Amino acid sequence: MGRAPADLRALGLVEAQAYATAGVALWPRNKDATALLDEIATLRNEEAQPVPPLSAALSDFDDRAVEFFDVNLVEAANMAEQEALHRCARGLYHTALPAVELALSARLKTVGSKAVQTLRAERLKVLIVSFLGRADEALPIARAVADAQEASPALGSTHPHTLASRYLVAQLLDNLGHSDEALPIARAVADAQEASPALGSTHPKTLGARSLVAKILNKLGHA
Repeated sequence: MGRAPADLRALGLVEAQAYATAGVALWPRNKDATALLDEIATLRNEEAQPVPPLSAALSDFDDRAVEFFDVNLVEAANMAEQEALHRCARGLYHTALPAVELALSARLKTVGSKAVQTLRAERLKVLIVSFLGRADEALPIARAVADAQEASPALGSTHPHTLASRYLVAQLLDNLGHSDEALPIARAVADAQEASPALGSTHPKTLGARSLVAKILNKLGHA
């Protein structure tokens, strides 16, 4: 006999709670897992309510996550990513690249390829590779990151992280001489950032996107 929908929902929340509890136990500073535990507690107290989008994200995570989290790998990923950022800020791009690749390797072994943390590290790799003058290599990575962030239940098309990745795509396209393709992307990013409650019209990221639009228009002779 199959389970009733309510039973399946309760079972799914219990399983999700177990994952979140494990995440907190292995990495107490994991704010995302702590927030998730609070969210699940609220959901379990609202049995009459339909399952929110969070459950779909948890189901997707359950399908892809590794069975056990290695706390040493989690810490290694955090440290490597911070080291990559530090080296990048100092202009040491050649040494920043292996650091971010180490971070990515650890992220893939812990939270998987579609996790927010992994996509963040991928975007950092895009920046480093582009700073090394390898825009043609950075572009397909940037496109993949932006697409994955847009599809992510935790982010979506209008999240500042997604918009920052789309901006990178437009910037790389323009640098590679594909200004016609870059223009609509840059415009869409600027418009979305201006409409975003987290950013707005005067935010430096929005102003940067508007500046990129103006630069492309000037290059295309539309100034």
